[in-house]
Amino acid sequence: MEQVLIWAVDASGALSHAALASEQARAEAERLHGPLVSRPFLVTDNGSSSIPRRFVQHVAGQYSHVRIRYRTPTQLGLLERFHQTLKQEETYWRLYESSAHARECIGQFRSRYSAQRPHWALVPEAGGDPLTPQEVYVSGCRIAIPKWQTWAKAAKAKLDQMLGQTAERMAS
Repeated sequence: MEQVLIWAVDASGALSHAALASEQARAEAERLHGPLVSRPFLVTDNGSSSIPRRFVQHVAGQYSHVRIRYRTPTQLGLLERFHQTLKQEETYWRLYESSAHARECIGQFRSRYSAQRPHWALVPEAGGDPLTPQEVYVSGCRIAIPKWQTWAKAAKAKLDQMLGQTAERMAS
């Protein structure tokens, strides 16, 4: 499941803030979906807040931590696309009075992005208008992968296989 669970505004990039953000994201996932039955994947870049030993130790028991290759931001394409949308639909046209005001407005944007804004890639299996992430990832509406995205089908099959293997290891 890919969903923007939290949005943390933090200029420091401090390790403690990254650890807190990961805890908040997990709590939000459990609020939306109930107790997690398998360990979620945490995909990070190689930034200063996600490579220190303390951060790796913090997430070790809670997440399957995957870091992308150096200098390949496209591996975080979904997150990069979210950042582009955030800029185009929120931050480029709004003046924030304070960091608290920015957090409030970006929180409202995250809610709109997840619950009200249809996403062109989330088309129901039976066809029809695009769905919101909340309809897909919370309500369980099934979506079709576009025919032109054959790479996505292969990636989904590989991810399903990895998740199955992870679940088997955790069960034993």
